[in-house]
Parts: sequence; C-alpha cells; structure tokens
Amino acid sequence: VERPSLITECADRFGVQCVVARIDGRRDGERWRVVVKGGREDTGLDAVEWAARCASLGAGELMLTSIDQDGARSGYDLAFTNAVRAAVSVPVIASGGAGE
Repeated sequence: VERPSLITECADRFGVQCVVARIDGRRDGERWRVVVKGGREDTGLDAVEWAARCASLGAGELMLTSIDQDGARSGYDLAFTNAVRAAVSVPVIASGGAGE
C-alpha cells in the first residue's frame, strides 16, 4: 500500500506468477476498505478498487483476508471475495474465517 510500484518491480523481475498481493479488508457499509497493521489502521482505499489496481500493476494472484471474519471460524466473507473476483481476471484466494 505504501509503495505500489513494488508490485510492478517484482513482476518485472520474477514474473507475475510469483507475485501475490495480500489485501486485508474490513466491511464499511456495502463496501470494503483496505486496512493495515492487523486491521488497526484504515488506509482510506476501497478494497475492490485496490485489488483491481494490484492486478493491473502485475500481481498474478490476490489473497484476501476479511478482517471481520478472521479468526471467527464462521466462514469466508464470500461477498467480499465475489466482489473482488468480479473486478479482476487473476486468481483470488479467500482467507480469514475458515471453519468447518
């Protein structure tokens, strides 16, 4: 988040197949915001827009963690995952909330 150009630098050097951008998101009404530092700091970025930007910068995959679901073992935030999946053409990995 602090240096988006790092995504492109890594993709150029190692190939997009080696670059996975991890995005922590927190629900904010009908949207999700990018948070950092374990969810303690809101960046002000829209998580779906940021995911699309990461993919356009060269991330070959996106790993999403729903801070709201993380550790709850109540299931993934499928709305978050599907919103990102609809906005990008790279694989999306769900994280945060796995239970049974």
